[in-house]
Amino acid sequence: MLDGVDAGIAAYEPATGPAAALQGLAAALRKARDAHCAEFITALLADSAASVLTLNGQLPLAVRVLAATDTWRSDSPRSVPEQTDADQIRSRARAELGIRRYENECAAGHALTVTQVIDLLQDTGEPEAVSGS
Repeated sequence: MLDGVDAGIAAYEPATGPAAALQGLAAALRKARDAHCAEFITALLADSAASVLTLNGQLPLAVRVLAATDTWRSDSPRSVPEQTDADQIRSRARAELGIRRYENECAAGHALTVTQVIDLLQDTGEPEAVSGS
């Protein structure tokens, strides 16, 4: 869990930045998966990754990750600050991506497993261009 906190902080450090933070969050999420941590822990780490993806200009991927964590959480709702962050990402995504693309990204994310989110985070590169639809 502390690896996830370190990675989240790294997103705002000039020497590291969001790309390095995403790799750190992927590693923390992998450790949580391998240790069979509770779903709310993996969801919390992935929600942090969604925030970093947004910071890195990868809004479509952030929406997918949030949709995945919605599925994983089942009986563990987000805290008020976590929900506020998720709502802000979703609002921005609807505005920038358009409702159709936003809904498509959500649908794609609902089926993602923890392993697939880890792979997605490891494969992230440069910020993705946003196009409305």
